[in-house]
Amino acid sequence: MPKSPYALDRRQTATSGIELCSGCGASIALVAPSDTAPAMPWKCRACGAIYLASPQRRSGATFQGGVRPAFYRDVIEDAALRPAPQPRELSAEDLRQLQRCLPDDRPRTGNARGSQRYQVATPISLLPLAADFRVDGPIVAASTLDVSCGGLALLSRQPTAAAYLAIEFLDVGARMPALILCPSRCTTLGDAFAIAGDFVSRISF
Repeated sequence: MPKSPYALDRRQTATSGIELCSGCGASIALVAPSDTAPAMPWKCRACGAIYLASPQRRSGATFQGGVRPAFYRDVIEDAALRPAPQPRELSAEDLRQLQRCLPDDRPRTGNARGSQRYQVATPISLLPLAADFRVDGPIVAASTLDVSCGGLALLSRQPTAAAYLAIEFLDVGARMPALILCPSRCTTLGDAFAIAGDFVSRISF
């Protein structure tokens, strides 16, 4: 695979660089978002693929190699071009019943959330992202099951195999920013799927 002319200098930073567009193979200059580097929407200049990632910085300034800033509407429009799953509604009773089915002492893996969890059901939207934070699927409706400082569990009528999920809280009363989640498990729960994961970064639109 050819090395991007925008490649990060590994001697200067340990941040994971995104050097080639997975949509068209063009050279781009982005890095994986983190708790100190919020994700922002970017568009590949060559093919228009949308990324939710962080820009490279050189000499203290943002470097936009191979990409240009995008906007919230670009993210929505790109997701709308992808095949949508059959919509299914989650009733309030579904949420109550399924929350009762989740044991408080369920086993956790090494990367699971260790902080205290709070049961809360609020509507959210999920946007699948590829391993390089490129938008990789249609928007799916879901609902939270519990939230902690480090991540959340959610309930969806659709399973996910996405590397990351961009999550937007639809209830303005929740007062939560858009976030990127790294799913750690997806299990069947009744007629739905329980998905849990850890927060990666905020999304700045």
